[in-house]
Amino acid sequence: MLKLKNRFKLFPYVFAFFSVIGMMLLNGFAPSIALSAGEPVKIRMAVALGTTISQFMLMVPELLKHNKKSYDLELVQYFASSAQIPVLAAEKIDIGWLDWSNMSSAVINGGLDIKIIADLNQDKDPYWSNAYAVLDVSPYKNPADLKGKTIGVGAFGGIPDFVVREIMKKYGLEYPKDYNMVEVQLPTMEAMLRDGKIDCGNFLNNIWYRAQQKGGLRILFTHRDVFNPGQEIMHVARTEFIKKHRDALVDLMEDLIRVTRWFWNPANHKEAVRLASQRTKVPESAWEPWAFTKMDSYKSPDCLPNMEAIAKGFKWFYENKYVSRPVDINRYSDLTMVIEAKQRLESGK
Repeated sequence: MLKLKNRFKLFPYVFAFFSVIGMMLLNGFAPSIALSAGEPVKIRMAVALGTTISQFMLMVPELLKHNKKSYDLELVQYFASSAQIPVLAAEKIDIGWLDWSNMSSAVINGGLDIKIIADLNQDKDPYWSNAYAVLDVSPYKNPADLKGKTIGVGAFGGIPDFVVREIMKKYGLEYPKDYNMVEVQLPTMEAMLRDGKIDCGNFLNNIWYRAQQKGGLRILFTHRDVFNPGQEIMHVARTEFIKKHRDALVDLMEDLIRVTRWFWNPANHKEAVRLASQRTKVPESAWEPWAFTKMDSYKSPDCLPNMEAIAKGFKWFYENKYVSRPVDINRYSDLTMVIEAKQRLESGK
């Protein structure tokens, strides 16, 4: 009985404690536990090589109006689209970059619940198209001349691989019966070609323009000869993450659009090249003639992907029996965030 009375003696103090907390909340003073709900959303974003704009975002913090406020951005470098599929599945990254072939595999074969949310790189005339080159002194005049020869591609199971298969098919050549393909790390492609270890090599724009300084190479065909126009790679996000953090993703898209437009503004070319050089440790002289110009791959200034090109890619992948059914582009895309961000920017809000 004595213990019970002692407990009742504590009641006024408990009441007073919760009364003070209540007054703090009403007046906008919340304890630290309440503030945690307003902390920035951590967004882990995969970035690619070349001149993909997302990899440079943290180099221009003054353009990231929402970073460290509504979101906290972490960039993670990946050298291949396919390498991100298991990482997305394990929820180790929130935004990845995929091409339509790897997205088809991830969705249909892997059961991954992801959506296309923004553009990254497009293949569009008159901009750069990823190329397949041969030695200038070689006798190869068209893809048919590569019968019995070896072609180097950056990675199996991606668009560079499928471009080779499709264009060779047009000349009646099938892999591996009529020609050979080997996987070659892109930075070593030029050396492999010049050393005669491959007869034709797959070149991205940054590697190609560096090789051009030495001369002795010529382009035999490009991605555009097969997929025209084409969506090379696009940003994708896990559907669950979109549902939980849509507002933060709209803010991120707004900042991505702002950074994309800044890098592609001719007035900023010199500084953009300097930042690209600083980020990649490649001399400015290797970037200056072509980066962020029409000699570069196309990036939408609104970060809107070419959905028609993606749909055609999904269809091609299914028709060539790489997956059991085509990807429903409407089900696996959500452009509302990047559209809202674009509208917000243009309205000045």
